[in-house]
Amino acid sequence: MGVMLELMPQSGADERMAEVLISLYANCPPGTGIQFHLFASPQVRSQLRQYANLRVEDEDQAEQAKQWGRPARNGNLFRKLARQRTWTTCCRAPRSR
Repeated sequence: MGVMLELMPQSGADERMAEVLISLYANCPPGTGIQFHLFASPQVRSQLRQYANLRVEDEDQAEQAKQWGRPARNGNLFRKLARQRTWTTCCRAPRSR
């Protein structure tokens, strides 16, 4: 018998989330196999953009935007990592036809 759960991705967890995750495993008999599958898709671009935009902007973001006449790319580590994750997920995924 098999069961599948589709869940929203999450980065990090607090005590409440740990309790929820533990409850998923608590009723499983010993030896139960559990698998997690991640996939890349170009159809998640808007969600990834929201994820990236939650990261802290550079302190001089407004000044940079004035200089370029448009929003400037942030240089801080967290924004860079979010861009890399977005690129890996969207651009390396096979294209939907």
